Amino acid sequence: MATIIREKTKDDRDIIRGNVVINEGKAWCVAYTEEELGTNLDDICILKLDHNLHFNAGVAVQIFGENFFLN
Repeated sequence: MATIIREKTKDDRDIIRGNVVINEGKAWCVAYTEEELGTNLDDICILKLDHNLHFNAGVAVQIFGENFFLN
């Protein structure tokens, strides 16, 4: 299940923010078109599910009580 939010930048340009829950985490993306957002979120999901992205926790920072991985 994904969430999509449409917004405008300070210079009045349309952007689309999206996120999707993947197992124990969430992937976020920002794009200018729905197609770009869909492609990028699909790619992130493939990296996580098929290629073990973040299998090694590496470096993370805590923001609002959640771990955010730096990669």
